[in-house]
Amino acid sequence: LFRSASDAPDPLTLPEEPDCLVPQTAPDPRARTTLLEDALSFRRSCLLGALAELDLGSALARLGAADLETLCVELDCPAETLRTLLDALCAVGYATREGGSYRLSSAYVELLSRDSPLNLIGVLRHALNCNRRWTNLAQMVRQNDKVKVSSGILGEEEEPVSALTCEDTLAAPEIPTLLTDLHLSGALSDTPRRLLLVGDATALYARAFLAELPEARAVIFDRAQ
Repeated sequence: LFRSASDAPDPLTLPEEPDCLVPQTAPDPRARTTLLEDALSFRRSCLLGALAELDLGSALARLGAADLETLCVELDCPAETLRTLLDALCAVGYATREGGSYRLSSAYVELLSRDSPLNLIGVLRHALNCNRRWTNLAQMVRQNDKVKVSSGILGEEEEPVSALTCEDTLAAPEIPTLLTDLHLSGALSDTPRRLLLVGDATALYARAFLAELPEARAVIFDRAQ
């Protein structure tokens, strides 16, 4: 490596670190905690997204409690990988395991079962679809959004359905407050006969307004998709 001993560096002499690598002040520990929490927070979202795409929550809610073999048949999944997902859901509290049987934690049964009117499955599926795009954010920035993002196990046709379901799920609880505010402001005092709703894809708001104003007529303006 060296032509002569004189060419070799003194083994006791260490190169000086650049100033940029020497911390000038101790970092705020809260900042470090925040960065680590933000960097690792995707894991819970991905767990819930996998549960929603596989419809695992509905299976557990319907069966009450089920062993791994039963769930493998129900969901058509290999035992090893399904066990990993189930154990991870148990670790964060969305499910529990007693002996060899798994069940949803009671607080989440209505929220994670597609058969419940209170379910958030559409929200979770849409969040997972968004996560797939966010994961490629650096590539999208560099390539001017020309990155092909793979779809989930439910296919591309499921993505707009989940997006609309997500919108409705999040908006529905706010509609009674909206109607109350409109009444209090006097906006509905003249009993409007025509309503124009822009972007009301599933007619969620239209149905709510027409229930309040049965003599009115609603026109929805939205994209064809």
